[in-house]
Amino acid sequence: ALSDRGMFYAPLYATLSLALSLRVASLSATEIAVTAEAFSKVGVLDVRLFDRLGMAALMSLHVFHPAEVCRTLRGFALLAVQQDAMVLRSGDLLIQKQTELSGEDLAAAAFAYARFDTLVPSVNRMLETRLPSVAHELNGFTLTDVMVSCSRLAVCTPQLVAHFVARVPWGELQLTRLCRALVAIHTLADEVPPALREQAAQVVAACALGQREGVEASEVADGLWCVACAAEVAGVVSVADLAAWEAVVSSISDRLGELDATGFGRLLRALTVVDPEATHPTTVHALARATAALTSGHLPGDTSTLTTATMLLAPHAWDLTTVEADAPTARPAGGAAGRGAARSAAG
Repeated sequence: ALSDRGMFYAPLYATLSLALSLRVASLSATEIAVTAEAFSKVGVLDVRLFDRLGMAALMSLHVFHPAEVCRTLRGFALLAVQQDAMVLRSGDLLIQKQTELSGEDLAAAAFAYARFDTLVPSVNRMLETRLPSVAHELNGFTLTDVMVSCSRLAVCTPQLVAHFVARVPWGELQLTRLCRALVAIHTLADEVPPALREQAAQVVAACALGQREGVEASEVADGLWCVACAAEVAGVVSVADLAAWEAVVSSISDRLGELDATGFGRLLRALTVVDPEATHPTTVHALARATAALTSGHLPGDTSTLTTATMLLAPHAWDLTTVEADAPTARPAGGAAGRGAARSAAG
């Protein structure tokens, strides 16, 4: 679905898309990068145009400046258009010209490879080598996104972790972004610093989600997932320690039909993190309702996401890290988010 901004620009971009599709072969490297970036910023996707842009980029990568490669990759990633051949060939060029990459370029590359779930060992090594030396170029919010991308790609060095801990604006992040950042540092750091554990505990205490009218069921599920993530980082994993948990879970249990498969998976992950043994009556009731919703066959969503949700109903019977790749927004068991999330590729 288009955003409000995308809806506003859609007529203009539809005309541009038609015109550009007819002359993709004559576009320069800069024009390909600018086109991909412009369409991604307004959230407008023309599949036919991007297929042609991807092919044109693949055929002319040798004349791209590395910064243009990063901008093109980010544009494709923002619109979730994956061109495997272009992604892998781009990695070769970035590695050859890595000394020319700025902090913003590396942030764009990290975002793209993380979004594509494509793990290229040589690209990971480049990020580990180059990011610590250019991290000072990035503002705190961009560095937050880099940290999340690195956790997804399992790119981790002590120098990088030190940058993340010191320069991410933890106290200024919006709730969902904060929880993703906490999960990322929980994944990357051998031990989460006490100050961040306290920050996570404050997030848990502040989340009385789903108690106000007008909240969408998907927002409640997202919120529960955020609470569970923060609770895990803070070391608070007892139902009794989570304010309003029972009320929130009871509320969402009666609204399962409003969730899509992603929201459903997040809800189940939250339940299994906070009450892993399913001992609380509210959790038992929610899981029973979730099982009924799954077995009814009426829950919307793709098969892979629903399969992951089914696995989460029996967390002790499965190794969740083997199925979490199909649900990239969920947190794998045992604090291994990102370790098995990226898809291996010949690098």
